[in-house]
Amino acid sequence: MFKYVLLFAVIFSCFSCVPEEKYTLADVDGEFAIALVDSDINIVDLAEASDQENLEVQVDENDRVTLFYKGDVVEQVSTQIFPPFPYGQYTDITENFSPIDFPVPEGRTVDIAVFDGTNLVFQFESSFQQDVTVNLEFPEIKQDGETWKMDFFIDYQGGDTTFYRSDTIDITGWAIDTEDNFLSSNYIATLEDGSSVTLDKVEFWLDFFDFDYVEGFFGGSSAPLVGDVITIDVFNKWLSGGLTFDDPKFNFQVENSFGFPVRMFVNEIVITTISGNSLQLEGTAVDEGVAFNFPGLDQVGEIALTNFNYDNSNTNIGELFNEKAASVFYDVVGEANSASDPMVVGFLEDDSFYKIKVAVELPLLCKLNDLKLTDTFDIDLTDFDEFNSAEFKMVTQNAFPFNINLEVDLLDDNDNLLGRLFPDGSVFLESGVLKEEGQVEPLAPLATFVPIEDALVEAVKNTKKIAVISTFSNSEIAPDESFWILSNYGVDFRLGIKVNNEGN
Repeated sequence: MFKYVLLFAVIFSCFSCVPEEKYTLADVDGEFAIALVDSDINIVDLAEASDQENLEVQVDENDRVTLFYKGDVVEQVSTQIFPPFPYGQYTDITENFSPIDFPVPEGRTVDIAVFDGTNLVFQFESSFQQDVTVNLEFPEIKQDGETWKMDFFIDYQGGDTTFYRSDTIDITGWAIDTEDNFLSSNYIATLEDGSSVTLDKVEFWLDFFDFDYVEGFFGGSSAPLVGDVITIDVFNKWLSGGLTFDDPKFNFQVENSFGFPVRMFVNEIVITTISGNSLQLEGTAVDEGVAFNFPGLDQVGEIALTNFNYDNSNTNIGELFNEKAASVFYDVVGEANSASDPMVVGFLEDDSFYKIKVAVELPLLCKLNDLKLTDTFDIDLTDFDEFNSAEFKMVTQNAFPFNINLEVDLLDDNDNLLGRLFPDGSVFLESGVLKEEGQVEPLAPLATFVPIEDALVEAVKNTKKIAVISTFSNSEIAPDESFWILSNYGVDFRLGIKVNNEGN
């Protein structure tokens, strides 16, 4: 898949990886025939060779190419919104009935909460010099319609006071079923003769309130969601001319298994151009934010999807992006229950999450207007310091629906121009023949021979780099209108040099 800026970077990348022993290959009677480049590069290869690790290339069923420059994936889990409430203390049950301090944050209401891994321990102190039976109950804790109850037996062994401590009791699977965050406990202590008494002390210890399901109102709260920079390299090699995209998008994809509304608000989205200008994304959609879809109470365990684009219909992204975008900075926050309506009853599970994927989506539906790109590649020709004669041979075949002019400059270590491979300007690569549905049949390969003589001799002897300048222009089959780039567009490019050292 193709990006204009990658075209010649990939084609000429072979230069830097050819081993030094190439200069001794094909040595026949003092003549060196060296293949510098032999590449049949299509658009898929070009784009996938990008240095951008955040780039993903997609091809649709019609062979059309879209580039996705991705930001970091951000995920928020249930413990970040509704963490376990540490308790870790003994609570007295005074008289025969006591409310329990249920540490729900202010502004939230728990209607149902199913315990997960929470443990209880009970302690009793009795000054009655006989056995005591204790029936203890948590009225608001239930399972399958039954209230949590447990009986304890205080075995009198003599002495003034009897102490009793229970084993650890796991209440996983039991659920708080309450209103207004209210919890209570009560007990009945009975002596051997059946009379009810009040014990000197009844207390319980609870390690933490932890749940695998909570239902209620989770309050309105905001938290940073995403702050990141997406690097875009599609204009990296741009030199001049026009390259405009019809439908750039800034895309948010959200997977959400929380059962309550969350809205994303934008602090800012800033596009920085290759010239360093910073431009603000604006529009009604930016002002309003994005509401995440969420599962309802009858969809527990399901994941709701949201796919939202900032595009030309709701922002100025097209105008900004075609200023030659180099990066996009975005800073957004999420606000749960932004309406703060306590009548909104939602839920979460211990594995609930929302995951946000952010990407700049760039369909390669574009216009060209004498687009000129440049790139520089390392190549060492200084070993050819002595030769009688030499020539370059370049074979090209253009499978783009655009005409291409190629210029090749020879440079030294400091990027100073030593000479031009084509002194008269450039080599013209005519576009192929347009077939059905945008497919291109290339013309016959074009062979170009360049003798290395006169001033070019000294240039070759000192060449450390090659600068390739390519100009894409509209052809008869790709006039000045938007045109889809297909995945098999490309250039077959072969470059070699033949050096004659006979007599040296």
